[in-house]
Amino acid sequence: MKRHNNSGRILGLDVGTKRVGIAISDESRILASGLETVRVLYLEQAVCDVASIIEEHCVSEVFVGLPVNIDGALSASADFIQEFTEQLRAQVQVPVHYADERFTTTLAHRQLHALGKQPSRNRAVVDQIAACNILQSILDKL
Repeated sequence: MKRHNNSGRILGLDVGTKRVGIAISDESRILASGLETVRVLYLEQAVCDVASIIEEHCVSEVFVGLPVNIDGALSASADFIQEFTEQLRAQVQVPVHYADERFTTTLAHRQLHALGKQPSRNRAVVDQIAACNILQSILDKL
């Protein structure tokens, strides 16, 4: 995995058409934690909100989950995510990469069930947990 920066916090994003789950690493790039969930009213607004978070938290690198099917093909929601990512890249001065997000939402649902919570009633939390799962997999590889 090619890295542009060796220090600073990393942001992980689980981008959807309704919400963007956001996770952030610690300074040492060991642990991912849920940060917040941005509601998507329209694409440009969501990109601006995420760009502000990147600046506010002095993030040095971003990983956006890209949905890949088991067969390796991109899923139907990939077009929206790729448009979001291109607009984000145009607004921020840090590297923005894609990360395979296979099974991260499924895992988030299982994690919530294990805590006795219903994913359907905690959708914003599901998105944050999925973002944490995306980011933690990147941190583990680094």
